[in-house]
Parts: sequence; C-alpha cells; structure tokens
Amino acid sequence: MTAQIDQDTFDSLVPGASKVVEVDATLSFLGTDTDFYLDMFVMRLSDNRVLASSNTPVYLSTEDLGITAGVDALQGLASLDSITRVTPLTARFVFSN
Repeated sequence: MTAQIDQDTFDSLVPGASKVVEVDATLSFLGTDTDFYLDMFVMRLSDNRVLASSNTPVYLSTEDLGITAGVDALQGLASLDSITRVTPLTARFVFSN
C-alpha cells in the first residue's frame, strides 16, 4: 500500500494529540494496482514517533484485486455454494525519526 500524508500533519501534533486525515492510496497486489480512499487516524505518540492507522476498514472487491479466478477455484475446492467477493483492508503504521 502506498499513500502520502503531509508532513505538516505530523509536525503540528503534540504528543498525545490526534486527528483524522483524508488519504488517497494505492494497493499493489499480485501485479494489480487498486486505487481507493480512506480516512487515517494520526496520533503523535512521542516527540519522535507517530501512529497512522486506518480509521475504518476499506472493502475491496476480488474483481478489483484481480483474484476472482483464484476465489472461484477456492470455492470449487471447498465445495461452497457461495463465497464472499470482498475483502477488508486495514493499515496501521508507526513512524519514527
């Protein structure tokens, strides 16, 4: 997953302070790039550490991820009548400087 959060977002926070920022992101998965939007919860943990975490899960379809054929095969191997065609994505990062 790649995304950019403005450095000023981190610099303006004192330890213990937090904010939610809007982020455009891209997930590169098995050669397929999927663009999506998410809200990131950003919290300064200390003078030199910041936490950035997805505020809620993002749900991506197996079609968007390019894995529909694999999910079809899994469904057949497991003899399932149906299978979920979306997957949740969450992210949590701790940055240190």
